[in-house]
Amino acid sequence: MAYADAVLSRESAAIRRKRDQVINRLGPPQAADAAGVIASFNAIVRISDASGIQLEDFKQDSADELRRFVNGES
Repeated sequence: MAYADAVLSRESAAIRRKRDQVINRLGPPQAADAAGVIASFNAIVRISDASGIQLEDFKQDSADELRRFVNGES
């Protein structure tokens, strides 16, 4: 998560630091996989947001709960 957060922050120093931690801990191939997942997820979210796709009503409560958890509100 810290690597993804760094990428989304767009702070070059933070990205390099977290990338290096992932490489040192998991190795270059896994770091490349992690970068791919981060990029893919970011692209998918942007595409769905841009297309106006709405979250289904039955998923809203779970999404709100997850959002509060990620933001440290619960």
